[in-house]
Amino acid sequence: MSDKTPQKKVIIEIADYIFANPDKNREAVLSYFVTRCRKNRRTVERYVKQAKEHNKTRIQLQEKAKDEILVAVAKESFKTKVASREQVLEKLTKLMEEAKKEDNQIRAITVMAGMQGWNAPIKSEVNVNQQQSISLMLLEKQMDAFEVLVKPKPEHANISELLYGGGAGGGKSMLGCFWLLWQAVHCHGTRWVMGRNTLKTLKETTLNSFFEAARICGNLKYDYVENKGIRFPNGSEILLKDLAYYPSDPEFSELGSLEITGAFVDECDQITEKAWNVLKSRIRYKLDDHGLTPKILRTCNPSRNWVFTRFYEPFIEGKLPENRMFIQSLLRDNSKISKHYEKNLDELDEMQRKRLKDGDWYYIDMSDKWAYAFKKDKHVGKTELNPSETVYLSFDFNRNPITCLVSQHYDNHFYGIEQIEIDNCTIYRLCEVIKERYPGCFFLVTGDVSGKNVSTVSSLNNFDVIKMSLDLTRNQMQYSGQNPPLAQNRILVNAMLERYPMVFDADKCGPLIRDFEIVKSDNDGKPVKLNRNDPAQRADSLDCFRYTLNRYFGNFLKYLAE
Repeated sequence: MSDKTPQKKVIIEIADYIFANPDKNREAVLSYFVTRCRKNRRTVERYVKQAKEHNKTRIQLQEKAKDEILVAVAKESFKTKVASREQVLEKLTKLMEEAKKEDNQIRAITVMAGMQGWNAPIKSEVNVNQQQSISLMLLEKQMDAFEVLVKPKPEHANISELLYGGGAGGGKSMLGCFWLLWQAVHCHGTRWVMGRNTLKTLKETTLNSFFEAARICGNLKYDYVENKGIRFPNGSEILLKDLAYYPSDPEFSELGSLEITGAFVDECDQITEKAWNVLKSRIRYKLDDHGLTPKILRTCNPSRNWVFTRFYEPFIEGKLPENRMFIQSLLRDNSKISKHYEKNLDELDEMQRKRLKDGDWYYIDMSDKWAYAFKKDKHVGKTELNPSETVYLSFDFNRNPITCLVSQHYDNHFYGIEQIEIDNCTIYRLCEVIKERYPGCFFLVTGDVSGKNVSTVSSLNNFDVIKMSLDLTRNQMQYSGQNPPLAQNRILVNAMLERYPMVFDADKCGPLIRDFEIVKSDNDGKPVKLNRNDPAQRADSLDCFRYTLNRYFGNFLKYLAE
C-alpha cells in the first residue's frame, strides 16, 4: 500500500479487517498495518481508533435495518387474517428484494415467513459485511440429508432413522443443529432432543455448533438455560440430554418419561443401542399437529459396535430396512474444510487415518484384535441343529446381558448354532428360552466359574438353577474349577480359529461374531474390559466361547505340538 493512500480509505480498510477478523488482538492489527501502510506506529494507532468507531456505527446501522425488517415482516404477518398466503408471500418477496441484501435481514424474513408456514425465497448467498460474500447453502451431502429429514421424496417417506457421516470433517454436527433449528422455529410448541454420551461433552462440542448455526441464521431469538436446553419465543424447545449408561438407571427411565417430537444424537457410536431404542420410542409429541412423522438423526465416525451391525453392514450388503438410511459424508465432501484440518488427519497413524479421513469401517488393526485369527469369510456361514448330537451350553452370568452359547462338536467340526443374549434377564428366564428353542436335546453345560457362587438371598447358585430348570444330571454339569489365564486362553482361541474347522451361524450368532471383530487386546494379551458402557469392552459372548474351548478343547495346543 502506498504511503500516499488517502487517510479515509486506509481507515475503512482497517475497519473491514477488524470486522472480518474479530479474533485478532490490537497488537496484531497494529503490526500488520504499520507494515502495510508504511506509516509510523502512532499514526496507525490513531487510524485503528477511528476504524473501531466506524465499525460501531456500522453495527448500529445493521441492527436498526434488521429491526425495521422484522417490524415490517410482523406487520405483513398480521395481515394474514384478511389476506391469502399467496398475497402475503408476494409482499414478503417484494420486501426482501427491496431490502439491502444483508444476512440478518434476509434470514429474518425467511424465518418469520417459515414460522407462519410460507415458503419464503431462500438465498444461497448473501452479503455479510458489504465486502465479501459467503455461501450459506448447506453442503451437497448435508442438503441431501436435510431434505430426507424435512421434505422427503416419496421414496424416502418411510425413513425414521437417518445415519449421517462416517468420517471426520463431513459437517455432521452442523447438519443436526440446522435441522433442530429449522424444526423448532417452523413447528411451534414442539419439543426436540439434542443428545450425546455425556452432557459435559455435549456442551463443549455440539452445543457450540448450535450457537454458530443460530448466528448464521440471523441471530435467532432464543433463551439458553444452563444444563437444561433452549427455548424459543414460539414455545418450541430443545432439550439437552446425557445418554450415557449408568448402573443406577439401566432401563434409561429418565428418557422413558419423555414425550418428544424428534431427536438428534451426535457421535451415536458412544452410546448404547438400548439408549438409542428408548429415545426413539419417545417420539410422538405433537407430530399430528404439524403433519410430521417420527424422525431421529444420528451422526458418528466409523465404529465397530452396534452402529456397524445396525446400519453400515446392512447398508453395504443392500439389506438396510426401509425405515433406515445411511448418507456417507467424508472430508472430501466438504469444500469449506480447512486445509490445516486435512493436514492434521494426514498425520494420524494409519489405522486412525483410514477411519477418520477415509471413512473406513474395517479399520481395526489385526494385531490389536483379541481374536485376530477370526476371518468372517472363513468362519461365518449357515449352521443347523443336529438333534441326534449333543448340544453344548456355555453360560456367562452378567445380568445386562446374560448370555449363552449353543454349539455342537462332532465329526471334527465345531458348529456355533446360536449365541443367546438377553438384557436384564434372570437365569430362570434364560433356561425357559433354551427349553423352548431346543426341546428334547441332550445338554452338556459349562460356563463362568462364578456361576458356582451362592447369593445372599438363595441357597442355589446359577449352575444349580440350570441343572434344576433343564432337568439335568450331575454328570451333565461340566463347568471347570477355575477360569484359565486370559493371555494363555487367547493362544488357544486363535489356534482353534486358525487350525480347527469352525463355522458360526450368520443370523443366530451375531453377538459372538461382533465380539470376535471388535474386542481388543491389551499389552498383556487380555481382552480390554475397562468400560462396560462400551460394547467393545464387554466380551460376554466371547467369554462363552472361551469357556467352551477351555472345557472341551483344552488339550488342543498339546495336540498341535505333537
